[in-house]
Amino acid sequence: MDYVQIILVVWILFDIAMTCVLPMFTSFDNFCAEHMTISIMLFLPIFVMLIAIYGTYTVLIYICKEIALCKKRIICVLLVVIIFLVSYLCLSFAQSIETTNNSILLIGEPIQKQVDISKKAVKMATKKPKLKTKEIWLKPTNGSHLKYYEDYRMITDPTSRQWKFQQRKDVKEDYRGFLMQDNEWYAVALGNYFGDIGTKYIFTMSTGKKIKVVKGDGKADVDTCKDNYLSYNGHILEFMINSDHSWMINKGIVSMNFVNYKPFKGKIVKIERILK
Repeated sequence: MDYVQIILVVWILFDIAMTCVLPMFTSFDNFCAEHMTISIMLFLPIFVMLIAIYGTYTVLIYICKEIALCKKRIICVLLVVIIFLVSYLCLSFAQSIETTNNSILLIGEPIQKQVDISKKAVKMATKKPKLKTKEIWLKPTNGSHLKYYEDYRMITDPTSRQWKFQQRKDVKEDYRGFLMQDNEWYAVALGNYFGDIGTKYIFTMSTGKKIKVVKGDGKADVDTCKDNYLSYNGHILEFMINSDHSWMINKGIVSMNFVNYKPFKGKIVKIERILK
């Protein structure tokens, strides 16, 4: 190996460092898969080119053994100049890639912020507002643990407010046979003390369980106390159900009311009316 080949080998190693290793630590902020890909893109063409130059030069040496030493030096100088120019172009290319990546990141930041803001806006829009309530008088009774039912299908007068309430699009029978509004509020029968049809309440049980109800039927005054608050045996509300529903029958509710239905167990310890 003569001195020209040694120079070429040194330049090959130098270009590997300049086009592959160095950009990882100088042209780019962090080492990552993206930067490795870019470095390989720069490295492979240069490496192949240098190997080709080295091989071509070696073959020429063997073919042209009579070339004068000065001509060898001229060839060496030309090769060095070419390699230097190619290395410079590759480094410029690496810097342009870095600039492009930074521009993309700068453009992407406001877009990502806009996406985050949009997601937050959607979340806030879909978040249910906190209900405003007012606690009402709780009449002392020993029968508030009793929860009875009535079959809502017995309401057949199309001119009544109860029947019109059932025809609302947001009032439907759920999979268990309960008449529900918005699949959240249990339709119940309450005394006239509790206002008009459609008035909503939250009943809190002694177990801590909260039951959301909407007045779907009114009890007759003759069936309630003088305040039209509770029935004579002490119970306050009656759930409106489909008594022929298999879930109600299998749970024993049709025969025993809600005595053994765990979610409704306990005495009523607090009543809150939902304010509009």
